[in-house]
Amino acid sequence: MKVLALSDTTKIVCAISTACAPACDSRFSFYTTDWKRLPASRYISLPALGDFLTTPDSTTIYAFEEVRNSVDLLLMKADFNKESSELTIALTTMDYLSDEVAGKLKEFYRGPVVYKC
Repeated sequence: MKVLALSDTTKIVCAISTACAPACDSRFSFYTTDWKRLPASRYISLPALGDFLTTPDSTTIYAFEEVRNSVDLLLMKADFNKESSELTIALTTMDYLSDEVAGKLKEFYRGPVVYKC
């Protein structure tokens, strides 16, 4: 949970809930400072699968498309940095895939997406 300053006078609370089994997945909730729920879509746009992956070149496009099409569930784990205003979202989809498919996906994995809050 973290208090985020939208302006000098407006602050909101962002709470991250994460469940793991076998792969972790996080959800976001936003609230006013007096705990009135706010629509999450107003404050965050979650990354898509392509945001975590490198762009394939012409020699790897077929392998990329094959592995991308085998991903049927997008799972992500989110964490706030305790010392800064960064939010890191890591792809955890690979944790539930077969070893073969996960290995192919890791070849294109760029790393987590980092937001500055």
